[in-house]
Amino acid sequence: MDLKVHQPTDEDRQRAVEQTTRQRAINVENDTERLAAERRTRAISDQVQAEKDAKRRRCEGYQTEMKRLESTKDQWISPALRQRDYDRMKELKDKHFSECFAR
Repeated sequence: MDLKVHQPTDEDRQRAVEQTTRQRAINVENDTERLAAERRTRAISDQVQAEKDAKRRRCEGYQTEMKRLESTKDQWISPALRQRDYDRMKELKDKHFSECFAR
């Protein structure tokens, strides 16, 4: 049996090396772009989570302050001080509703 085996020429080998080099450069560029995109996505995700956490803490603060004012509302002797607490409670309720329930 006579097998004909292709023997690449020096030009074929050089073209293969050049093609491999180009493909490696493309792969490195793609990897770099992918990693940069992942970092951007992670940064955005971290920022969104930080904003959610800040909103949650702010809303909890509103509720805590409203409960504190609610528990002391009848302890004031002065009607002006009592009214100030009622006004502050209303302000906190409005903020809580608009900031904590709004989308």
